[in-house]
Amino acid sequence: MKRKGVVLALVVLCVLGLLAAVGSGERARKTRNLEDYLKSMMPVIDETEKLAATWDELRQQSAAGRISDLEFGARVLNDLMPRTRDLAERAEALSADVAPELRDAHEELINALNLNLQAFSEVVAAVDTGDYSRITSANRLLSDARAAERHYVQKLDELAAEYGIKLGE
Repeated sequence: MKRKGVVLALVVLCVLGLLAAVGSGERARKTRNLEDYLKSMMPVIDETEKLAATWDELRQQSAAGRISDLEFGARVLNDLMPRTRDLAERAEALSADVAPELRDAHEELINALNLNLQAFSEVVAAVDTGDYSRITSANRLLSDARAAERHYVQKLDELAAEYGIKLGE
């Protein structure tokens, strides 16, 4: 009877050890997935930040009267829109390779980029048609894009904290 108890205890310990090993292996896999994702997405993330800075600068120049409405619209059309479209295409091209635990965050980034593209289209249409009420629509889209970007960053922060990765280094 005593021997059965010892054998049972050893079996339970072995099973628990195997489960712990599988759990730590899963965590290591997810950590590696996040690290790989961040490495592959850093050029897109960096360019997205540069794009936002360019937009802010253009908007300020327009508001201050340093560039005309036509020049503003042309720069949005010829610079911001192609760059945004390229970023969205690059992010979408990586979608198939994104690990399941990262898909929601990745979709937030794609959503943000597509919202930015729609907003820039509205800006160009407002300038082309002289219908500046479309700027209200563009601002709403830009606000939604910023919210999606914040959700993206929040999700990455949560995953990084869960897997013990420091972001921003």
